[in-house]
Amino acid sequence: MVDRFVARYHRPPVYTAGGAYDALYLYADVIERAGSTDTEALIKALEATDFVGVRGRVKFDAGHDVMDGPGLVNQLLVQWQRDGKRAVIWAKDLATGTMINPPWMAQN
Repeated sequence: MVDRFVARYHRPPVYTAGGAYDALYLYADVIERAGSTDTEALIKALEATDFVGVRGRVKFDAGHDVMDGPGLVNQLLVQWQRDGKRAVIWAKDLATGTMINPPWMAQN
């Protein structure tokens, strides 16, 4: 997805692009499996979801929230760095840089 985006627009996508991309394909998958857009049918299909997208594996908990943890999609924390590039600073296993505290924040 990122390679196709860069080829088309000559720049990397914003950090939320992967989640938006996956959300569209996940929703289409849920509708297809439900065979309907009826709310109850969609809920049942959502509860049975085990979807692998560009950001990783997506499953939902009993409250219908996206689960996180090892082997599942995790929230990314991204920071613009001094060189004008974005760096992933969380999750640790995906980090491409480390957090740079702003000047007003005490350095311990």
